[in-house]
Formats: sequence, structure tokens, C-alpha cells
Amino acid sequence: MKTWKRCLSLLAAVLLVVSMGSFAMAEELPVLELTILNPIFSSSPLGTVVMDAYMERLEAFANSELGVTLDITWEEPGFWDYLETQSVYLAAGDFPDVFYIYQKTNLMSIGDEGFLVNLYDYEDSLEYMKPFMEGDPVGLNGLISSETGALYAMPTTYINDTQTTINNYYLRFDTLQANGITPPESMEEIYEVCLQYKEMYPNSYPFGNWDANIIGSVLSWMHTNSSIHWDGEAYVFGPLQEEQRVKDTMIWLNQMYTDGLIDPEYEIMTSDQRHTKMLDNTFFFMPNNYVDQITQFINGNENYPGVVWGTMKQPLNLYGEVTWQPASMKRGMTFDQEHFTVINVDTAEPEKVVRLMDYAKYAPEMMELVNWGIEGVTYTVDENGEKTYVDSIMNADAPTLELAQYGLSTSCRSGIQLMPQLSDAVSASMGLVPVYNDGEYYESTIYEFGDAVNTEEVINPEHSIDAPSVSFSIDEQDEINRIKTPVDTYVNEALTKFMTGEMDIETEWDSFIDGIEQMGDIMSIVELYNSKV
Repeated sequence: MKTWKRCLSLLAAVLLVVSMGSFAMAEELPVLELTILNPIFSSSPLGTVVMDAYMERLEAFANSELGVTLDITWEEPGFWDYLETQSVYLAAGDFPDVFYIYQKTNLMSIGDEGFLVNLYDYEDSLEYMKPFMEGDPVGLNGLISSETGALYAMPTTYINDTQTTINNYYLRFDTLQANGITPPESMEEIYEVCLQYKEMYPNSYPFGNWDANIIGSVLSWMHTNSSIHWDGEAYVFGPLQEEQRVKDTMIWLNQMYTDGLIDPEYEIMTSDQRHTKMLDNTFFFMPNNYVDQITQFINGNENYPGVVWGTMKQPLNLYGEVTWQPASMKRGMTFDQEHFTVINVDTAEPEKVVRLMDYAKYAPEMMELVNWGIEGVTYTVDENGEKTYVDSIMNADAPTLELAQYGLSTSCRSGIQLMPQLSDAVSASMGLVPVYNDGEYYESTIYEFGDAVNTEEVINPEHSIDAPSVSFSIDEQDEINRIKTPVDTYVNEALTKFMTGEMDIETEWDSFIDGIEQMGDIMSIVELYNSKV
């Protein structure tokens, strides 16, 4: 836990003298004490130049607009650790003034139980959030409680001019080139090339993934899902309504696993272990990884200087369709549906806190600051108004890590998490990435490349700007949990066994499907989802 309290700088004091009449008045401002739970990624932004500038602006806003000074105590759990323990944290019910919630089911549960401020009670204070509310009415509708009609969240937002993504299909370029192998462009080719790699590197498991959900990544390639998902026209339950797609996916994965092309430890590896396997000739192909993982930890690694990972257009699936990319940005100003900043209903001065958080998260100058930093320090602006990070950042061995020293990048995020992300800044922060297309290896920014080589076919319908965003009452969510949760557990356990061969697809598939139908009326839950569209 860290405490931050900033005295006004001389400049700020002078400004207050002019605007408020006397410095003595500024000295007499009451103190607004806040505790903010702010998960961090690789490192804390506190003490960096960007976070310091962010807090100076927040203090100035509090002084001039709210008539208070700030005394903020920061609670900074590790982001991934927090996600693992969030259910325990939320169940305890002892919340700070401002905190972060992951996933809408948690948001609605805590909000409908009366723990959170309803932002609609202070709608006039949402000056900077309103453009997003107007720009993404579908996303906004998905954030409104169907139980109470309340709006509990200040979500992460995006301002994008692209529909591409930073998590893609990645390949080990240096070994492809050294061995004269053409990068595989379909799932059939991936299997054949992985067999070649297994022969060349007997200790390898050529087909990896950035997390344990390798089955989910390949199901997405096959345009389906292990649970309920939006298919572009309606919500469907993959294992029953898209059974053949799910089955064909598992046949392919079982063949990959049986031939020693997938690591048996895929479910239990840490991120560091995955990074090592990307470097030490264990992994060579990944259906889903993040470009910042490549730029921060892999390419340019001083212990493995020759290793080069890159990306290419999405491969074709077993049906000859373009595979869906793991995620897709939505053009325009949009609300995220998973990452939320919320305010404790028991905070001492809720209206002031709403106004403060509205400014902290959505004011244009604050969004620009946490994405680009400080002009002349972290970026420059050319005669056309285009921003570019300074040479000392972009010429660093690892630009993303260099940005983190200032309190920027995905590994050191300044602001109230999760702050809005600007696609131009994210793309620039990644620098140039190795890419492959039409027989040529070259470098490009990740967004420019994705927009150039991928069509809208790569967009998972669930990630489309037109995809519905649904919410449920407490009773409805209880019914979903009662039926869907055990079914999902059953399905995921069975799919793992089908992949590893513990269950035989040829002889046990039908009993698996029968088991789903006997567990509960999952189709009634599908109907409930569709009733919300």
C-alpha cells in the first residue's frame, strides 16, 4: 500500500492565486481522502514522470472544480494475482472508495446488492464519459443493470480507427527461413509443418499458446466455442448447435497432441516458462499471443539473440474459412465489457468522487497523457500534427520496456485502471514488428499490417461493433450459474480428455453429448440470452 499526497508546486499555487483570489484560500481547502484499489501490471507507475504529471492534473482539477485537495492511498495488487483472488475479495464486501472489477457478472452482482454508486444519480457529472455513452449505445445498454436500471461502471474505453488486434497468430520466423520452410497458411499445413519441426527438434512441442486455453484458441479458429457465444445472428451453444465444428476441432487437436506437437504441460505453465519455450526451440507456432509479449520478452532477447517471432495473416481453418483473430478492436469510441472502475456507495462524497473519476479516466488531456506521455519528453509532434515517440524510446532494444520507465506502455500503466487506450499510441509503442505476407518477410506496425492483409472475415462476430451486450437480473444470473456453470465445467473437462486421448472421440463422443443434455436445460439459458438481444 502506498500513500500519495502532493503539495502544490509554485506554479500551481500562482495559478490558484489568480483563479481563487489568494493562496490562503487554497491552503484552507478541505481534504478529500480516498483509497483506490489500482491493480498494476509489471511495475507500479507511482513515481514515474507520467504518473506524477497525471496526479498534478488531478490535484489541480480537484482544487479548482471540486474545492478540495486530495489525499490518496493506493492499493496496488498485481493484476493477475488480483484476478485469481477477486472472488474472495468481492465476497468479503470490504471495499475502498474506488476499485477495479473484472467481468460483468461480478459487476452486476456487487452493484445489484447495493455496494456501488449508481452513476445515473450523478449523470450531470459525467461530462467526459458522455461522448462514449453517445458513441456506443449498444455497449452502454449492456452495462445497465436489468435488475435496477442502474449504471455502476466507468469501463475501459477505446478510441480506434482499426479493427485489427495486438494478439495474433505468431510464428518463429528465424527457423522458418533457416530451414527453407514456407510459413503455413492453413490448419492442415500447420499440422504438416509441426511434424517437420518435431523431426528437426525432437524435444520440441511446436504448437504452443500464450495461456492454458489452447483448446479455446483453436475452437475460435473453427468459428465456434465451448460454451454460449454470439454467431452473428443469435446466441448458440457450441457443443450442441455447432457440434460438428467442435468435434472436428477436437479430432485435429487430438492428432496434434498424440503426435507430440502440443506440450503435455500446456495447462500448468507460468508466463515465464512459456517465454522460455518460445526462446529455447520448444515452441514455434502459436494461435494466440500478444505482440507486447514478443517485443518485450522474445525478440532481441540478449540470451537468445537470433530468435525472431513474427505474425502473418490469419490462416484458413479445416473448412477453408479464414480463422477468426483472437480479438478485434471496434472502430470509434467504444466501451469495454469486462474491465470496470467502480465507486463504493459508502464513499464520503460520492458526487465529488464521480466528477473526479470522470475527469481522471475520460478527459481528453488525461487520455492523451497516459497514452503518449509528455510532449518533448516522451513524444514529439510533426508539422502535420502526427505524434511520434522520441528516438531514445523507439531506438531502445525493447521500446515497450523503455516506455515503462516513464509510466507508459502495457507493462506500466499510469492512471486509474484500466485507462482508455488510443490505438495510434498502442501501435506506435509496439514499434515495428516482423511480419510475413505473399512470400515476403518485412517489418510493419501491428495495426497497419492487420488492416492491410486481413478482411472483415477475421472478426469474431462477438467482437463486432454490432454484437449485442446483454446483462441479467440477480435471479436470472442465479439460474445461469445453476445450469451453465456445471455444464461448462463438464464440457471443458471432457474436451481436455478428448484432446489428450483420455477419452476416445470415436467411441465416447455421443455419450459426451448425451451427458450435456442430461445435466440441465442449457438451451433454456441460450433462449434467455437471446431474449436480451
